[in-house]
Amino acid sequence: MRYIIPFFFILWIGDIQAQDVKIEKLKILYNQGHYKMVYRRAGRLMMNPAYEHNQELSNYRILAAQELSKDIPWNHWAQRHGFEIEWMPKSIDQTQAIIQEAENHLGIPYKYGGNDTNGFDCSGFVCYVFEKNGQNLPRRAVLQYEFCQKVSSADVRAGDLVFFAEKQEVSHVGIIVSAEGTPKKMIHASSSKGIIITELENSPYWQKRLVGFGRIP
Repeated sequence: MRYIIPFFFILWIGDIQAQDVKIEKLKILYNQGHYKMVYRRAGRLMMNPAYEHNQELSNYRILAAQELSKDIPWNHWAQRHGFEIEWMPKSIDQTQAIIQEAENHLGIPYKYGGNDTNGFDCSGFVCYVFEKNGQNLPRRAVLQYEFCQKVSSADVRAGDLVFFAEKQEVSHVGIIVSAEGTPKKMIHASSSKGIIITELENSPYWQKRLVGFGRIP
């Protein structure tokens, strides 16, 4: 039996893929510090009805504006765009900002003791992501565990931390990126693969070492 795929369906799939590529380019530009380009491109894309409900696109424009508006003497950009900034949301959802910051670094290699974009270890990665969002955490995973408010598995939500132990001591940490009530996923610095997203419930390795979950107070 031959199946006929409607032409409009092919166009729809192609449009989704094109959107993904354009947003991925924005991520790259933002990570490279091209904030003016991100601000302009995001603004143009937001005028396209296809991107009307794309929150990620809006977030990148806000983040770029925040970087461009920092206190620099004679900030001409901020002066020229004062009216736009006045009507722009002052911040994006904190949890969303944390997840977005973490996912920006997917693929960065693991580096023992690393806490910057040249390479991360697990706790260095968590520190870096939260510091980018104005929250300072202890450097070591075991101290991060002690610092957190503990939450049950049923109450875990995106932005919470998940901890693992080796020989009864907390030695690994990741950031939950899945929504509350959905199969749990974490983003973390894997010693073999760098920054990746892992499905916890499909991983006997991590399930066996799971200690618990914590929320930054």
